Amino acid sequence: PFEDIITDFPQAEILMIVRDPRASIAGLFHGRAKHFGHLPDYTFNMTMECWFQGQDMWRKYRDLLGPRYKIIKNEDLHDDLETNMRAIAKWLDIDFSEKMLYSTFPSGKPCLPDSLYREEGKPLIQYEDIFYLPENVRKRWMEVLKDPKEILMIEVLLKDIFKEFGYKRMTKDTYLS
Repeated sequence: PFEDIITDFPQAEILMIVRDPRASIAGLFHGRAKHFGHLPDYTFNMTMECWFQGQDMWRKYRDLLGPRYKIIKNEDLHDDLETNMRAIAKWLDIDFSEKMLYSTFPSGKPCLPDSLYREEGKPLIQYEDIFYLPENVRKRWMEVLKDPKEILMIEVLLKDIFKEFGYKRMTKDTYLS
């Protein structure tokens, strides 16, 4: 609802998080397959449409809002949460607080990480430090996106996102089998 937000709040500041599209898409595919027992046919098209909309929003609003629009990489938050939260606080012109380093619900109750990749019966909080290591994230998405043509489509269709946010592609723009 960007148009409504900007109309209702002309000085709004928009903060968004982007994630490696392959990891994001694979996570959705994994969850759908787990939920339905298979990956519904429309899933790839629906997912790519969402990414295209996000890409269009990013292009339009980065120029329209300028410094009032900030996108941070999810991977950067996992890599160095405090430095990134300090930068966000500075951007928002608010004082940094240690509380910004802990995920909570409005009630103050901790919001524990959740993932459909989590092993049944094993709370993610017990192994969160290793779960989010880049090599483990990559291993998970590569187990879901097994077809090199699938990875190629994602990387080519979203190449501007890969380039702008520094996600290293595995493929070139052309594919020879």
